[in-house]
Amino acid sequence: MDIATILTRKYAGAEWTLYGEEYAGLEWLSDSPKPTEAELEALWPTVQYEVAYAQVEQARQVAYQ
Repeated sequence: MDIATILTRKYAGAEWTLYGEEYAGLEWLSDSPKPTEAELEALWPTVQYEVAYAQVEQARQVAYQ
């Protein structure tokens, strides 16, 4: 699970700092509630799909040119 990618895509505008790659290193700076590790894990498959889809679309656009 890539916490930084999840937070960037699903919590746009939130302020946070991540020390390392583990949930324990997540410091939540926003006023909104900090997402739980379970919430982030639940979002990970969706984020993986979105990233893969964006890569395919980019490759497709390059191929068309």
